Amino acid sequence: MPPLSTHQILLTGTPTKVGTTRARGCSIALSGCAPRSFRVLNKDAKDKVQIAQSNELDDRRLKIKATGLDARPLVLAQARMAAALQRNESSTSADVTNKKIVSTPSSKFVSCQVVDPQPLLVLQSASTPHGSLVLLDGEMTTIRLQVLNAGTLPVDWIRLSFMDNLSEKMKKELNEGELNPSQAFLAEDKLLHSPVLSYSLSPRHAKHQISPGETRELQVNVRARVGCTHLSIFADYAYVDGPGRGGLQTDEARDWYHRRLSVPLAITVLPVVELGKLEIKTLRPYEAVRTLADGLKALERTGGGLPDGLADAKLFERLLQGRPDKECLVSFPMVNAHRNNVEVVVSLKDEAYHSKLRVRRSLPQNARAQIVFPFPRLDISTEELDRPIPSLSPRQFVVPKSKSSPAEQAVARARFWLAQEVVAKLSGWRERAPGVRSDGIGGANEHASLEGTSTNARSSSARWIDRSTGRKGYIDLSSLMVADDHLQCLRRDPLSLSLHISTFAGGDAVQENGLVGSEEANGRLTPENDANEGLQRTNGTLDNGARSASKVPFKVIVDERPEA
Repeated sequence: MPPLSTHQILLTGTPTKVGTTRARGCSIALSGCAPRSFRVLNKDAKDKVQIAQSNELDDRRLKIKATGLDARPLVLAQARMAAALQRNESSTSADVTNKKIVSTPSSKFVSCQVVDPQPLLVLQSASTPHGSLVLLDGEMTTIRLQVLNAGTLPVDWIRLSFMDNLSEKMKKELNEGELNPSQAFLAEDKLLHSPVLSYSLSPRHAKHQISPGETRELQVNVRARVGCTHLSIFADYAYVDGPGRGGLQTDEARDWYHRRLSVPLAITVLPVVELGKLEIKTLRPYEAVRTLADGLKALERTGGGLPDGLADAKLFERLLQGRPDKECLVSFPMVNAHRNNVEVVVSLKDEAYHSKLRVRRSLPQNARAQIVFPFPRLDISTEELDRPIPSLSPRQFVVPKSKSSPAEQAVARARFWLAQEVVAKLSGWRERAPGVRSDGIGGANEHASLEGTSTNARSSSARWIDRSTGRKGYIDLSSLMVADDHLQCLRRDPLSLSLHISTFAGGDAVQENGLVGSEEANGRLTPENDANEGLQRTNGTLDNGARSASKVPFKVIVDERPEA
């Protein structure tokens, strides 16, 4: 060893028992010199960070409050040791515990925790040999993971967790208060109910029982979203029921250790269908039919098709039978952003209709289709629209950075609840495209698993189908928002009345429906006097369409104009 030089020596060893092993020092003997003992302290930078974090946790437990430079963990630790030393000097009896505190703490020595023998797994992705995926927006597929037990101990506990850049971005925006309440609800809904990666089996599932030398295949569901670029799959595994781990009846109940593996994946998501602005208008039957017909003609001029003429005929019939006091017209455009022909399917189901109203369109590249539906006007009160927007996750309350007035907040709440009602009634129609073939990513079971997948009502399940490959995916309708000037059009009028007037005698029957607000129902009655009383007898029926009782003042005006 040259003078003033530093040499690193690596010592290896095999632990003989479970517990904490500490290296309190070492003995070094130079050639021709007497051996000398040195104390080995934990001076590594990483260990310093761990010690500082441990001291900081101790400070929090002891509720020690300090400000400025006195709040540093090292200063607080020295203060605790000085206080303990002062207690030792003032005490008449030796306190062994305090002496240990004053002496060099055991955490200062280099130590390691020796645990029970652990199993050894090898994890790899069988469906992505190159470590990358290319999917279409809204497409769902599966990633097959091959798990090999390369150790000598069995595995009986496997927990899969996931991470992707899109979800991490949403979580960061939620924590920093960048989103308003409605945007935060949509982000939480996607994170909880429709995540990019999901796995349904519990950690103690029978499929996770892997013996030494055995191989199992696990399937992870993937939902493609535009903006997602990389994924990470983490697998924590352990042998819980082994001796000494608390899994046997003779063992003490205690914590157990587990190992972790990770599989990074790159993903490219291509857009397929883009949504336009949601428009809500008063339903005027003939105008609505003309709007639908003009949209179909424009689609045919661009090369698009109408695969389901029967459904369109039913939609035309429903529009002609529409009533402005009970229904409105909902429409939004869809544009094909994919390079192949795409077939989109959107359906509307409500208690007012005995069956679904379905819209099915075939869109060439860059083609645009106008989706038109008669939509039942919502019978929702002002109190229901003024409900606070809920939070789906038990996260800490975060003050939003954007400030708004109470009136703007009330409008935002009403817009949110009405949009919830609209999107909840829109759903998708599942159909297997002809000539479906596997794309090599999810295997032959990809489309079968897609058919049986349930989706949340808020994220909706409108569908697109690539006609050239048969690949399918969901259209996310959660981005549809109700404009402020359309709020009242979507709601049913607070007071909706129907007035029916007819005569008992053989005169002309007069009927007027749809009395709304201050409108009047006028009719001409042919005089037919009662033989006994000399009075004309009529019958009037007033129907209240609201959910609560209403006081309706009315008056009868007799016009005795002579007949022409």
